[in-house]
Amino acid sequence: MKKIDVTQENYRVLTALEKDVQLGRIIYTKWYSNSKSEITVGNKELYTMVPKGFWQSKLEILHGDVVVLKTETKFSGYTMSRPIDPDRPYKIKHKGFFKNGYIVVNYKDEVLLEISPNFSWRKMYPGYTIACADTFGNDDFEKLLIMLSVHYCRNMQNAAAASATNG
Repeated sequence: MKKIDVTQENYRVLTALEKDVQLGRIIYTKWYSNSKSEITVGNKELYTMVPKGFWQSKLEILHGDVVVLKTETKFSGYTMSRPIDPDRPYKIKHKGFFKNGYIVVNYKDEVLLEISPNFSWRKMYPGYTIACADTFGNDDFEKLLIMLSVHYCRNMQNAAAASATNG
């Protein structure tokens, strides 16, 4: 199993590292915002997340002006699909009721990766640990899936924390 550590430099920048080699980076334009943000895969490929819809429950992932992925928020989790292959979606789901973390599965329900949060009390930022097969995460699309899983895991944790404090 491959282990990827995701650290937060500040609340707007998350970096994924495997053995001190950067796999990707998410940069949010504003604090506590899901508005337009950027994902860098490796050191070269730049993707842009653009929210769509009235409630901004859909995202389009753009590489330049080309839509690479479309995502949608559902009660069962998040669904990501390629515009060229919409019948083979990827899904981000919670591991279970008493389990902390999330999984990403393909259209065959095969688990591609598991993501678990780990909070740093020293820095007061959440970090994440991703476990996946050694063969996963080697090409740019799989690295993009890893970074999007971090984005959605962060969103789900923020939503849970917000609903817990609004009681």
